[in-house]
Amino acid sequence: MDDMELSQKVAVGQQRAEQHNQLLVHNETVKENTHILKNLINYLSEERITPIVVAFPATEYYQNFFDPEFKVVFYEVMHSLANTHMFKLVDLFDSGDFVESDFLDMDHLNEKGAIKVTNMLNRILDSL
Repeated sequence: MDDMELSQKVAVGQQRAEQHNQLLVHNETVKENTHILKNLINYLSEERITPIVVAFPATEYYQNFFDPEFKVVFYEVMHSLANTHMFKLVDLFDSGDFVESDFLDMDHLNEKGAIKVTNMLNRILDSL
């Protein structure tokens, strides 16, 4: 991203977000993934492990074009699961703790960003 001009970053962020936004129409996939997550949480619960679901951060170039409905669906699923399953949700998607230099591309962290997330998660784990 360092070599990209601002207009390129905006265009690539829009393209990437729009690719993900198209997934909203796949209701059966949401149901299937929710079922898989329930099964995983159930298995971990049987093993006395409380899972931590992490929503990772993204750049502003991505967030600006990300369909807000995606977050609505995500939180509906998380709230529904929270009614019957034990897990911790760490939502870093909109976190102001990350800067452009923490990202490899529009929605993936680089090594510096990964270390930052790891340290944040370690602090959360220490507080449990």
